[in-house]
Amino acid sequence: MKKDEIINVLKIIQDKIKNKKINWVLLGSASLLLQGVDINPKDIDIFTNKPGAFDFYDSLKEFTLHNIRHSAGPGGDLLSWFCKYKINEIEVEVNGDAEIKDGKGGWFKSDSLQKRKNLNVNGIEIPILSIKDELEQTKKRIREKDNKKIKIIEDFLKNAC
Repeated sequence: MKKDEIINVLKIIQDKIKNKKINWVLLGSASLLLQGVDINPKDIDIFTNKPGAFDFYDSLKEFTLHNIRHSAGPGGDLLSWFCKYKINEIEVEVNGDAEIKDGKGGWFKSDSLQKRKNLNVNGIEIPILSIKDELEQTKKRIREKDNKKIKIIEDFLKNAC
């Protein structure tokens, strides 16, 4: 997925939610790409709170792939109020009140909403998780599939200094 594709989808989302006061944050590979990390996102990940998840659901109904539900997701490692959307052929996953499996059998509540900052991309403000906070959260999950992503982020941060 290319940066312009992400921006176009985020513009659509922001247009649909503009009249609602939703506390949300873009994170994952899409956020990293917008911040300059050389990574190839497969989808767009958004965290919000429970009311925000329902506001997204109400605002994005035309793009909904399934009803909002409280579930542990396909991998069983992310418990949240979850809904998946398809906008411009790109999957968007919205998770409300996310609890994340830490890889040691425990769970932790995501603090992404408290750590969010705004990134201006092509004139639109996008709430994101910083690269360092993204790395910290990814490391907490201790998932085998995240090792490559962790290395990419660490290399980016090392070269940025």
